[in-house]
Amino acid sequence: MAHEELIPVPETPGSKLLIEADSYSMGTLTPRYEWFSPFSDEVAALMHEIGFKNITVKYFETNVHLPFKDAIKQLKEWNINPAFIKKRIEDLKKHGLEFPMEHIIFCKK
Repeated sequence: MAHEELIPVPETPGSKLLIEADSYSMGTLTPRYEWFSPFSDEVAALMHEIGFKNITVKYFETNVHLPFKDAIKQLKEWNINPAFIKKRIEDLKKHGLEFPMEHIIFCKK
């Protein structure tokens, strides 16, 4: 099995904005204050608990950067509350959005 997640730790101002934007999602009835992707050690521990073996974690850069105009378009498509855009407009102009690193967890059962 292979399981992929975005890493919940921002490495750049643009990835910090992307992670923060997730907490402004209007696509759910319940507000989320935490990034939706778990840490790799949490996922690996769950895999181990349910009987998976040979657990390996690989990390890689996504290299996905959205400059300001593309970032605004994407935030609207993701149904992010306009309050986030208003609050962070200058940071979005300066940094855009950047996807954080990803991890893939490989394991066998």
